[in-house]
Order: sequence, then structure tokens, then C-alpha cells
Amino acid sequence: MKIPIHLWFLFLVCTITIGCHSSRKLPAQIFTSDAYCQALSPSTTQYDSLLAIQLAQDTVFSPDLQARFSQRARSVAADIGILPLLTRLVQLDNQQQQSPDTDLLLQMVAARQEITERISLVSLEVSSVLDEINCEIGRATEMKNFLQVQVEKRETSSTILSVLIAASAQIVVSAMNLSDADQRLIETTEIGGALLSGYFAYRALKKKDKKAVFLHKRNFLTDIQNNSEQSTIYRPMVWHYLTKEYENLQETRTVRQTILQRWEELPLLRETEQEEQQQRLSLLFSTGGLYSLDDIDTRISLLDLLAIEISLMNQELKQLQQEITLGSKEKK
Repeated sequence: MKIPIHLWFLFLVCTITIGCHSSRKLPAQIFTSDAYCQALSPSTTQYDSLLAIQLAQDTVFSPDLQARFSQRARSVAADIGILPLLTRLVQLDNQQQQSPDTDLLLQMVAARQEITERISLVSLEVSSVLDEINCEIGRATEMKNFLQVQVEKRETSSTILSVLIAASAQIVVSAMNLSDADQRLIETTEIGGALLSGYFAYRALKKKDKKAVFLHKRNFLTDIQNNSEQSTIYRPMVWHYLTKEYENLQETRTVRQTILQRWEELPLLRETEQEEQQQRLSLLFSTGGLYSLDDIDTRISLLDLLAIEISLMNQELKQLQQEITLGSKEKK
């Protein structure tokens, strides 16, 4: 019994239709909204903005401050604009030691309380920024999981199709041999089956063509990349911390420059062609667009590194508070 050639071609068409039914671009409504990570209203940052006015560009520490507080504590005190309060506290403390007085003691308690409230406020501001960044990381992770599921589905279906096509082609070829079909037709069938099987095997390995829309109008990466003089995303206290120069291994640099250096070391930014790298950077530092699995992986890594550096500010605030409370005189 000979198998009509048109039945074999019908089989091929059906296989391709089943294997390629899914669109490469996923529905645009998925992960398009960034309203989940809402920023606080502008009124909540008024106090922070007033506090930022007190920041001094060139800070000179008095001998009393240098004797009482470590360099790290003094630096963060300057960053958050409380040096006058800290200087006043040290002066009151010195006066109290020389001539104990109840009034001086009450003034010290009041000064220490005000400083503690300022530190707590700034710490809350830092935590607020970190919470929003972590929310963005969580949102990006959800999209990564979605894309990963889509990729795994295609890998599974393509692998199964590859195996089925190879097996089906072999069955058809065997049937043709038994029916004494034309040798050229048999060879054509073998080649067609092998090509289709190889195509779906290759398709199972691809993941870059699975994309979904991901928007981020408030992009925490943009100001870091552009070195904006003033930030519309970060609170003034946090932005001052990120852009203030400090000495590190005989080199003057900022936290922002450290972040950029660590970003440049990421494999997904370095191990790509120049054109692809520019397209990825344009996507990451804009308001969003079509993200692939590699793109969203890179975004999560950038945000992770950014959050780590910002969280160090809370560690410095904690050290300042400890030195005020415990009276540490440790110096770098």
C-alpha cells in the first residue's frame, strides 16, 4: 500500500501549525502597570527637603567632634545636616563634666532627643526608598517567573514535537519502504523529517524571543546612569549620600560611581555585542518596553546592587546613633 504524497505534506503542515501557534510577543496587558509600587505624596518629603538645605558642601569638624566621634559617624552626621546639633551636644557634655548642673543635663537630654529624632527620620526616608526599590525588584521577579514559565512550556512542547516528528518520519519512511515507494520520495521524507525535528530542537533552546511589556515610569536606575544634579526619584538625603565624594584608597569617588562600576561588571552587560548592549541599556534606563528573560534578569541585578549600596547608609546611621548613645570615641 502506497502512502499518497499529499498526506505526508498535510502531516508536515499540521505539525508546523501546532508547533508555531504561540505568538513571540506576549500580551501587552501583562505587567504593564507600575502603579503597585506607589511613591509617597510630595507632602511627605517636605521635611526631608527642608533638612537638605542644611547640608554643607565643605565640612570642617571641630577638635571636640574628632575626639568624640569616628570619621564614619562624623561623615554621616554631615550628610544628614545635624553637625550643629552634634557640636552643641558635645559642648554641653564637656560643660557638664567640668561643672555638673541639672539644667545642663536637661539640655543634653533635649539635644540628644532631637538628634535621635533626626536620625530616625532619615532612616525612615532611606527605608522608604529601599522599600520602593525592593517592590520594583519583586515586580520584575514576577515578570521573570512568568517569562520563565513561557520559555519552559515552549522548551517542553518543542522537545516533544522534535521527538514525535523524528519518530513519525521514521514510521512513514518504513511504511514507504514496505510499499516499494519511489526512492527519491523516501529520501525526501527522511530529509524533511530530519529538518523539522532539528528545527524544533533548536527552537527549544531559544529564549530571547519570548518577551512581555514591562513599564517603570519611576526608574531608579536613570538618575544613577545620567548623574543628574538633582533627582526627582530619590529623596534629597539619599541623593546627597549617593553623590557626595569620599576618600577611598587614595581615590576620590562617590557611591554612585561605585554603583556604576559594579554594574559594568555584570556578565549580561559585558558579554553581549555592542549593538545588543546599547539596546539593552536604552531599555533598562528608560520608562520600559518589551523585556526578554535576559533583560529582566539584568534589571533585577542592577536594582539588587543599587539597594545594597543604599542600605549601607542605614548602617552608618546606626553607627552614629550607637556612638551618641554609648559615647564611643573610636576613630578611623
